[in-house]
Amino acid sequence: METVNDSEKPQIKIANRKLRNKTSKKCSHLYLQEKFLKNIPKYPISKDVVVLYLFNNEITEINNLNAFPNLTSLYLQNNKIERMENLKNINNLKKLYIGHNKISVLEGLEDFSNLEELHIEKQYLPDNNPLCVDPRSIYCIS
Repeated sequence: METVNDSEKPQIKIANRKLRNKTSKKCSHLYLQEKFLKNIPKYPISKDVVVLYLFNNEITEINNLNAFPNLTSLYLQNNKIERMENLKNINNLKKLYIGHNKISVLEGLEDFSNLEELHIEKQYLPDNNPLCVDPRSIYCIS
């Protein structure tokens, strides 16, 4: 039978205390880029997430964002999104990166009074159609 010195016991307790502190931290950034996702996943512990990285996937529609009520930054560039929809529940959003998709109409930004940055560059539209802008969205972000 092995005996443990008294000098070894405090080291074990310190290690356990450090482990507990690491696991009790909140998750503020969720990195889901380049995962070949077709949909935005819904996570039960996501209420603490403020930054969500979903770029370089295969997402076709914006959904499940009500699982992330405290989002301040959303990275959706380089996907296959065609419509700006289901964005109403993320009122704290400050940065929206949605460039390099297939969006033909800039819309649905009426409730974003905190929006500071909007990146909607290089939309892949059929026949080089121009990007249309809903006047209500322009009024809100102006």
